Amino acid sequence: MQFKLYNTVNELYRQEGIKEPLTVWWMFVPGLNLVVGLRQIHFLSQFWARKQGIEVKDNLAESIPFLSANA
Repeated sequence: MQFKLYNTVNELYRQEGIKEPLTVWWMFVPGLNLVVGLRQIHFLSQFWARKQGIEVKDNLAESIPFLSANA
């Protein structure tokens, strides 16, 4: 399921001409599943917020910069 979400998020960014935020190899590192999932959710919500012209505050990603850093 994470691989499908990874592809979806990166494809949305690619279609808009924006740098893809997710790196596939992170999904294969044991123990990073939670981090990968949180990054996927963060970038998906940021994408749709940008499309709607709104700003979404992600307190978790702001407190752990690794979650919102572009790959």
